[in-house]
Amino acid sequence: MQRKILFVDDDPILRRAVQLDLESLREQFVTVVAADGFEAVKKLQSTPFSLLVCDLVMPRMDGISLINHVRENYPDIPVIVVSGVPAERMRQLAEAPDVLAYITKPYQPEDFAAEILAALRREAEGGIMYDVSPAVFLQFVEMDGRTCTIRVLDKSGRHGGMLYFIDGNLVDARIDNLHGMDAALKLFTWETVTLFLRNDCPPRPNVIDSGLQPIIMKAAGMRDEADTPETVDPDEVFADPDDTVERLFPDEGDEEVEGVAEILAMLRDKAEYRGQAADIVVGNGAEKAIASLHLLGKTAGLGEFRAGRIEDGRSSRLLLATPRPALVSVPTKEAERLLTLLKDNSRKDDDRSPA
Repeated sequence: MQRKILFVDDDPILRRAVQLDLESLREQFVTVVAADGFEAVKKLQSTPFSLLVCDLVMPRMDGISLINHVRENYPDIPVIVVSGVPAERMRQLAEAPDVLAYITKPYQPEDFAAEILAALRREAEGGIMYDVSPAVFLQFVEMDGRTCTIRVLDKSGRHGGMLYFIDGNLVDARIDNLHGMDAALKLFTWETVTLFLRNDCPPRPNVIDSGLQPIIMKAAGMRDEADTPETVDPDEVFADPDDTVERLFPDEGDEEVEGVAEILAMLRDKAEYRGQAADIVVGNGAEKAIASLHLLGKTAGLGEFRAGRIEDGRSSRLLLATPRPALVSVPTKEAERLLTLLKDNSRKDDDRSPA
């Protein structure tokens, strides 16, 4: 999914020149132009942008007024100022942390493009995830206790916004013109999205004040009932997350842990994987994640969750829906092969099951 930048200048020749200069970078972003601040405000209301590039001196609504509007309504959109006034004067007029660069006209096209690309790299310094399920991926963010800022684009690219996580808690959201819980609910009605991760989140109040599970289930209820063949009452299922785990995975003693050992034995025999017992993590973190994925699959008619893979850039872990859910640390280079092996083994088990 291509990101979009908004270039605002009252000079029509410059607007066209900028579009032509940046055409070679179209695979990385699309350039949308506006003639002044008023036109830019309208485009901001209908299109998710990753960056604003604007002149300061414009008729009707100047650049200073436009930047102030963006700070108030879209504080996550960074700004590059391009103007004919000296750079020091630009800083005096529009100095703020969200202004990434001050470029004096006339400028070199390659320098201009470099500043834009640097801004987009910063937005996605934690990686880009294409065509992922927000319900599944963001629960991993919650489970891992990550602090990050995530830009979200829906599959059409016409809607998007921001999510803010602090220590694994979704504290705020902005999707289109919605904020807080309303924005979070809209996001989880989208089946697939593109995510751009930044590995920090400025301090901000927690206006969501909820775990992701109730939000996901309420959003599922907001979809067309035809798309959700089996419904689950979120008030009943998620009254207490620990109770959900107990009902799905009742504790029956050490025999359940042996189920994990059998998986490891299979990996050792068939994949020459030499993991040790210390590689296994059995606990509520894995159980709650499995419980969430189980109920999500049930609600959306996706089937039963068996195994998944978690990547954090440093290591790989397999999330196993064994009788006692577990996380197994594996070598990153072997993770995909081991996951495929687990899937094949699961299919063989199904074939051996009585009809």
